[in-house]
Amino acid sequence: MEVIAAEDIGKLPELTITESLARLPGLTSGRDRGNGAGVSVRGLGTELTGSLMNKRELATHNASRSPRFDQFPTELIYGASVYKSPIATQTAGGIAGTVNLNTVRPLEINERKINLNASFEYQEVAAALEDGDAYGDRESISYINQFLDDRLGVAIGVANSPRPVGTLRAAVFNPDPTEVSFVADGVEYTDATLPYGYEHSVRTGSESRQGIVGALQFRPSDNFDINYDVFYSQFEVSEDQSGFRTGNLAAAGTLYADVDVVGGSFDSGTNTHTAGSVAAARMTGGFDLNNVNEQYREEDDLLATGLNVVWNNGDAW
Repeated sequence: MEVIAAEDIGKLPELTITESLARLPGLTSGRDRGNGAGVSVRGLGTELTGSLMNKRELATHNASRSPRFDQFPTELIYGASVYKSPIATQTAGGIAGTVNLNTVRPLEINERKINLNASFEYQEVAAALEDGDAYGDRESISYINQFLDDRLGVAIGVANSPRPVGTLRAAVFNPDPTEVSFVADGVEYTDATLPYGYEHSVRTGSESRQGIVGALQFRPSDNFDINYDVFYSQFEVSEDQSGFRTGNLAAAGTLYADVDVVGGSFDSGTNTHTAGSVAAARMTGGFDLNNVNEQYREEDDLLATGLNVVWNNGDAW
């Protein structure tokens, strides 16, 4: 088991809990738009990592055991444990491992706490793109206090982080390339592998996350403890993508010039696209060339709440 604990609530420096967990041995983060969105344990896929909050299983909209961990701002998480092997006290677990996120328990702080955090962000890539917004910010506030001679504790925290999206994207399609034969510059190439196509594009937009955590803890005696907690998070992405996309490269094999084949794989070359339409291009052995103008919208809402009760009946059980 690996454990990460905040010196105090709001003191973890990273934007999301994923990036804090990635500092632990054997853990890495799977990134989405530059943010840590998933946790990989010992190299296994992020979808194989189970997730708990205060030792209760977390619901997820993903087709896996693991939620988007970038929904959890570090300002509202007091610590986390990563179980690399299953243990009997867990009601559920993951194949690769299990991450348990802990929200604050106010009676464990022992004093009143008020934390305020604010930071600003400038993203150079987004600033260089047309219609890109380079500025983002991050704010959080948390309040913890104890009453009734430290038998009743209350905690509440709110975090907000709107950030810009600015990325340059290049992708090659078809991981199992097509084998083609063609003549270029007077040289005949036989069974050279060539991907179906590729894409080059830019993305601009914004993403935002809001989180709220609350806890009410009552400890009437040293042997009896009740803790009710609630966590709500909303994560939104709004981005526009523009660029160009090619396809049907294998059909354009006879039109290539200045070809360089390395180890039997097509490495580079020049192809002149002369047809007036995609259909005409395919008839004449040309490739597809399309503009990319796409919109992407995502909204994830997560509500986790539960009651934990502990009763120690003296030395009996």
